[in-house]
Amino acid sequence: MQGTKWLTVSAVAGLVFASGCCTTCEKPMKVTSVPPAAQKMIDQYAAGGTVHEVEMKKEHDMTLYEAKVKESDGSKLEILVNADGKLYKLERKEHKHE
Repeated sequence: MQGTKWLTVSAVAGLVFASGCCTTCEKPMKVTSVPPAAQKMIDQYAAGGTVHEVEMKKEHDMTLYEAKVKESDGSKLEILVNADGKLYKLERKEHKHE
């Protein structure tokens, strides 16, 4: 009986750690499921580019949306906003011409 109890406790502890002990969790989302204010800000900064991916992230009890954009010159842009459209990060990675 004692062995079964510890096995159960160990299994539950493993599930807890495996299911969300991180401070940053990512969940891919479709662009259409992003809140309107966040979508508006993403569209504003992605003007002229193509949004390839939007992910929902949980950081410090906040839900953030990260959009990855490819611009017409080949540069990449990452836009991070919250549900209210507040900009948290705008990072441009220039396309290297070789």
